[in-house]
Amino acid sequence: MSKTRPLLRVRNNVLLKAVSAVSSVKRNIIANYAGSIWISLISLLVVPLYIKLMGIESYGLIGFFVSLQSLLAILDMGLGTTLNREMARFIEETERQNARDLMRTLEIIYWIVAVLIAALMAALASFVANSWIKSTNLSTDTIYQAATIAGLVIAARWPVNAYSGALLGLQKQALVNLVNCVCATLQGVGAVAILWFVSPTIGAFLLWQLAVEIIRTGTFARILWLNLRGGSEGPSFKVQRLAEVWRFSAGMFGIALLSIILAQSDKILLSKFLPLELFGYYTLASTVAGAFLSIVAPIRVAVFPRFSQLVHADITAKIISLYHRSSQLVSVVLIPAAGILAMFSQMVLQIWTGDATAARIASPILVLLVIGHAINGLLHIPYSVQLAYGWTSLALHMNVASVILFIPMLAILSSKYGALGAAGAWAGFNAVY
Repeated sequence: MSKTRPLLRVRNNVLLKAVSAVSSVKRNIIANYAGSIWISLISLLVVPLYIKLMGIESYGLIGFFVSLQSLLAILDMGLGTTLNREMARFIEETERQNARDLMRTLEIIYWIVAVLIAALMAALASFVANSWIKSTNLSTDTIYQAATIAGLVIAARWPVNAYSGALLGLQKQALVNLVNCVCATLQGVGAVAILWFVSPTIGAFLLWQLAVEIIRTGTFARILWLNLRGGSEGPSFKVQRLAEVWRFSAGMFGIALLSIILAQSDKILLSKFLPLELFGYYTLASTVAGAFLSIVAPIRVAVFPRFSQLVHADITAKIISLYHRSSQLVSVVLIPAAGILAMFSQMVLQIWTGDATAARIASPILVLLVIGHAINGLLHIPYSVQLAYGWTSLALHMNVASVILFIPMLAILSSKYGALGAAGAWAGFNAVY
């Protein structure tokens, strides 16, 4: 009996910490919404100025690079979500050393991948400029230079996935939002100033983005390691830590790969089929639809670490309660917003951009994208619970079936109906999903 009491005390301590942590979900949701709203406002304010100062073709090129960055996210291999989940489970001080070793191991991998991304983008820049992008006003040299700098921007931002994922798991969500808000403000307002007073070119725009991403990455790295102080020894690269998480990470890699293909294939195909100007209008509608879906992210980001903690502590009643409350909250937030945006899409676009032509062309595209995104957003909480349990096979198998069905449908509708066909394919796919 004397040997079991210490074990019971440890177990009860874990349970108490996990239960008490649930109360912070509301604070994290508030912090996440504050950050999301601020970043969305910055984007809404600066995007029309980007288009005015650089032109719609340059903005369309930025949209292409953003899609390419999303495709390159497959190189994350599910490690960002793995870090989030594992850090949330390290709630005992005795596990601090394991957390430090896991972070150092994955940090090294992330930086290696960042270097590879920069090299890959530099190698592909000539092909993008000469064979892929169709531009009337931008020269081949301009596109080549932009592609090269964009590679450095993506590489500089890459390790943020690791640092921010770990901080979210450690419940430092308010701090993560603060850093992201400051950097978004620097990127948005600073870019407008650069375009206005220095040079209204996409090259100048991307160089400024590169500078801010370097600051963001360095800041996150410093904050994370300050929060991981302690442990019996210094952090080190250990293959053992990879062996402990590889199954979950492999499942996440497969899900992420297929999800990225599903989410970005429309933009990649349209960048080939459409003139850059029309692709710019699709990018405009996609930006608004993406900002709309971001209203779900604060809830998902807040509850996922909590689900991971509660699953680790095996408190089923709390998991059920949190699942129902967060699902209801997502529905209440998402469905009315989707209805309003779909009904008044042209008015919203015209007020936002001040461009009647852009609003008229992008409006029907936006309606279909919003419908698809709204349906997709309802799936976020069930998906978070699956990941908290380490159950990746269901989403993986569903995504395999979806890719087999969706890509041919997208290719046919995009080639026949252009941007509207691609948006319709996205709405239809999510309705089936």
